[in-house]
Amino acid sequence: MAIGLKNMPRWSALLLFGFSNYLLATEPLSVPQGFVAETVYIVPKATQGSWVSLAVAPNGDLVAGDQGGGLWRIALSDPSKPVVTAIATKFKGAHGLLFVQNSLYAIVAEGSNTGIWRLRDPQADGSFSDQVLLRRIQGSGEHGPHQLVLDRDGTILVIAGNHTKLPADELPGPKPHWAEDTLVERFEDPNGHAVGIRAVGGWIARMNQDGTGWQRVTVGMRNAYDLAVAPDGDIFTFDSDMEWDMGAPWYRPTRIYLATPGGELGWRSGSACIPEPTIDTQPPILEIGPGSPTGVTFGTGTKFPARYQRAFFACDWTYGTLYAIHLTPNGAAWSGTKEVFASGKPLPLTDVIVRPQDGALYVTVGGRGSQSVLYRIRYTGTESTEPVAWYESTPEQKLRRELEQLRLSTIPAIALDKAWPLMGHDDRWIRYAARIVVEAQPVELWEKRIVHRPGDIYGNLKLNAALALARCGNPKSEDQLRRIMDVAMHVTEVPQREDSLDVVRLMHVALARYDIPEDSGGWQANAGGKPFLRKSILNNALNFGDMINRQLAELAIAVDAPDAPAKYVKRMREAQSQPGLVVDHELLTRNDNYAKDVNAALKVTPTTVRIGYAVYLARAKVGWTPELRQEFFGMLDEMAEAKGGHSLRGFVVNIRKAALENVPNSERAAYAEIKPPKVAEVRPVAKGPGRSWTEDGILAAWKQSNSHNFENGQRMFQAAACSMCHRVGDFGGAQAPDLTGVGSRMTPADLIQSIVNPSAVVSDQYTQSV
Repeated sequence: MAIGLKNMPRWSALLLFGFSNYLLATEPLSVPQGFVAETVYIVPKATQGSWVSLAVAPNGDLVAGDQGGGLWRIALSDPSKPVVTAIATKFKGAHGLLFVQNSLYAIVAEGSNTGIWRLRDPQADGSFSDQVLLRRIQGSGEHGPHQLVLDRDGTILVIAGNHTKLPADELPGPKPHWAEDTLVERFEDPNGHAVGIRAVGGWIARMNQDGTGWQRVTVGMRNAYDLAVAPDGDIFTFDSDMEWDMGAPWYRPTRIYLATPGGELGWRSGSACIPEPTIDTQPPILEIGPGSPTGVTFGTGTKFPARYQRAFFACDWTYGTLYAIHLTPNGAAWSGTKEVFASGKPLPLTDVIVRPQDGALYVTVGGRGSQSVLYRIRYTGTESTEPVAWYESTPEQKLRRELEQLRLSTIPAIALDKAWPLMGHDDRWIRYAARIVVEAQPVELWEKRIVHRPGDIYGNLKLNAALALARCGNPKSEDQLRRIMDVAMHVTEVPQREDSLDVVRLMHVALARYDIPEDSGGWQANAGGKPFLRKSILNNALNFGDMINRQLAELAIAVDAPDAPAKYVKRMREAQSQPGLVVDHELLTRNDNYAKDVNAALKVTPTTVRIGYAVYLARAKVGWTPELRQEFFGMLDEMAEAKGGHSLRGFVVNIRKAALENVPNSERAAYAEIKPPKVAEVRPVAKGPGRSWTEDGILAAWKQSNSHNFENGQRMFQAAACSMCHRVGDFGGAQAPDLTGVGSRMTPADLIQSIVNPSAVVSDQYTQSV
């Protein structure tokens, strides 16, 4: 059986006065027919903490890590009677655990000893007395170093969040070529999250078992927490969204990614985030929607039907959902579909592993000090559970993997001869891998291959070759810039949306990295300086959809195109509803009120489009008329009422402030007070007498309550000044944790503890506010 919680109302989940008569109910987790979910162990939080990581020892024991505490061994000789004992460690806060034979590795993200530890047990008594910090990693907390996984070649893969420094000092191999590639100043998150954090963002690297020999694998994630290796060697991960950005055009839902060597996935902070895959970033295999990704694993080794042995299992903490992602070979990569494999409420999933000894999945719930439970999911149905073979690799997958190895070649001539023509391949994954090989070779060996000849076809090969030069070349070289812009300007046929975006992105990267001359300087007319670029970009304006036109807007404003405000204010005016987030509405029912943010974001797609132009128009210094400014500021004031993620309004406010700075002083007053100031919140006054509440006192009062009162709960939410910092739905502040849907993540006991001692557990997102 499982620990569950019935629907907790909007406001009654927040304060004593709103608590209703809900008990810790025992409800079965929802799992597919033929499966059973069993409670193995209810963790005593006061002594054993809140578990976020799991590993399987060679003898079948489990080891669990408390997010802010130590390690715990769970002996399962009889799974119905687990024996749990402490493991003494020199550290606390292991977010990830891995056994390699008899060595236990821990990746620590809390305290002063963050990094990768190796624990050995020379006395074979379970004490792990030999504990060594193999590699210190700069980063901590929920966006710090996360997990370790054994790869097929015996190396260890390491994954870390976007607040973690990639240990570049020990990374040999090809020089990386990522950059921010922003042309106008971004708008950072108005609530302070990830401000100043720059590429690479989250990353995956590999190391030897002794902590040496580091190599980059993939960069550009936001905050993927775990990764898993498929039987054919492909690496998969589940990246997080930035839920505060819902309703903004740069919002990216949680995604399943294939993490390839040399891959870049496009996360940037604030409004610079790249929401759609471009020629220089890789696409997701599958978009999941809103959520908080945690542990992942493949079903290899389970005693499950074939479909689930091949599945990629992925945990979502926010919505209490364990997904089974069913993959299908698709060209050089994969396609996928999702199935809700297990769900519950509350079920804040933190990790999932396969225990080979019984072929079952073991999952933990917990995190942020909440109540932890260890569950086992096993199959009792009638289908065969015999081990099944993995999918046969496609020819394209084999070619992609060959190119991924070739990027490490020490013989440039061989690498270039193989990779160069493949930059024109029909499969984008092969084109990408081939370009990474080219970029790994000395530029002087291949830059002259990019040359214009009459009758040339300017397709994928030319575009990827020019992009490679834009990323690897000398920013001062006019000759290289001519070659790049020759390609960009000679693409006369753009039959597909993907190709259109590729051309725009090529120009974007070139302008971001090269010094663009103010005049043509004797250049050919099709590869001139800023005057020609202004004309060329604006000639293309309005010919594409909003996604491409937003990129053109940034280009136009970066080169001070005088007609840019007129063109793109018009686009703002004509903004229409467009396909927004694709959301599983059944999923939203597993988190009562958090869904309100999602549904609000779905209703503001015209505002989403307008924000996409406004972030660039706010930086425009030329081309404005009083009429254009009046219309622009008027739309900004309308957008200030938009609902969505709780940074959305702050972005609009900051866009308006930035735009006002570009208004001449003599005209500024005309736009500064278009909208009357908001009336300050009038808070209700609580009725006394008050008392000093304890956890036991709240629990006793709660149990005696026979009813709940939404209105009274909301009044107390305001009277106690909670609403100045906390938020429920679209009401309240943004300087403290969002309490929307808290009843789906926390048990009543967890809520009571947080009311009495709110600073006991503080999420990384709010440490600057505390």
